[in-house]
Amino acid sequence: MDYTMNGVYTTALLYLVYTDLRERRIPNRVVIPAAAIALLDSCLRGTWRSDLPSGVLAATLFLLPIFIYGPEKSGAGDVKLALFIGIWVGYPAIVGAILIAALSISILALVTWICGRFDRKATVPMAPFLALGTITMLILY
Repeated sequence: MDYTMNGVYTTALLYLVYTDLRERRIPNRVVIPAAAIALLDSCLRGTWRSDLPSGVLAATLFLLPIFIYGPEKSGAGDVKLALFIGIWVGYPAIVGAILIAALSISILALVTWICGRFDRKATVPMAPFLALGTITMLILY
């Protein structure tokens, strides 16, 4: 495991979390270069054959809600973020990261529902939950 690159990727991920929480968007000027660097790093390490499909699978999972619910409920930034994370952590870590993110969002929805503050029309920034899942998987691997 390359700890230097993990530090660079984690820094980019934390910035993306910050902007998603603050501005409700994931800036292309950060996520696209991060994904490109992760892909280049994957090519140099010789793991691109598993890392690239992991990124594409993750991006596809986040692309489906855009087709089902429309772009106002799910953003393209989440798709690019999932691509970046999938290339970065690879398989099977990306599966765990997405499952942890989904579980975390489900817990948030349950708590807001129990507290009587649940709103079906509300949107939730995905970057913090994907970051939680990603960092958890990095710690476990």
